[in-house]
Amino acid sequence: MTIIRTSNKPIGQRNRESLGQFFTPSHVADFMASWVDPLPERMTLLDAGAGTGTLIAALVRRICRMPGVTRQLRVTAFEIDPSLAQPLAVCMASCQRMCESSGISFSADIRQADFIATAAPIARGDLFAELLPPFNVALVNPPYRKIRSDSAERLLLRSAGKEGVVIYIGDAGGAYIDKDYATCLGMTIEPNQKMPDVLVYDPGRDWLFVIEAVTSSGSIDGKRRKELKDLFLGRTARLIFVTAFEDRKKMRRFLDQISWDTEVWIASDPDHLIHFDGERFLMPYPDTNPDNS
Repeated sequence: MTIIRTSNKPIGQRNRESLGQFFTPSHVADFMASWVDPLPERMTLLDAGAGTGTLIAALVRRICRMPGVTRQLRVTAFEIDPSLAQPLAVCMASCQRMCESSGISFSADIRQADFIATAAPIARGDLFAELLPPFNVALVNPPYRKIRSDSAERLLLRSAGKEGVVIYIGDAGGAYIDKDYATCLGMTIEPNQKMPDVLVYDPGRDWLFVIEAVTSSGSIDGKRRKELKDLFLGRTARLIFVTAFEDRKKMRRFLDQISWDTEVWIASDPDHLIHFDGERFLMPYPDTNPDNS
């Protein structure tokens, strides 16, 4: 048996803060790896901020415990911090030995580069953009720092049309609120408000995506659309209403409730949207403009 160890060697606090680094504990990495289901027979894995390889190692442990399911694993690991290059390479070598002992073909492409800087030209369709393989699995521990609106990363995302700022995420266990950004948009978010599940702001188009994730109830019907519109009367952005479903079967239960002039996103078909009305596909309607509130 091969035991994979990932480095927990401390690095400078200032460097960690500047890069937004947070090293994932092994038990959390194992939990995240369990979400990759089903396991593809030929897996092309992206880790856009690999660190010491903890997440990749967790996934390797999982696929090696299930022989005959995944037969090939191709890893592309981005890590911008040069101090982590050696422990990451050691981890990938251990992953390769473990896969080989389980009859799984393994290869790793370690790139000491910024994933955003690499991916943005691809998303823009630049003629000489570096090519990346098509990935069917992404397992990522993102940087834990705010990206300033005038930063190089934000400008790259904006140039590729991939920018979005999470303003609010709520669930039964609590909520994440970016109060500073909400204030800039003319919104005050209070704990007692009947908030949607997620708020995402698109600075490039000045759109605020108001998202309700349906589990057993809670699609955006006509009443809820008006409630959400009235909730943010002081906002400066225009609104896009989105109801998110796990799959089409669950959506069918709410078809007669979903409001016109809204969008539907389905997790099982993530590359598509369903628009409820034909006049404006994924665009704000006149009644959602700030001056018409």
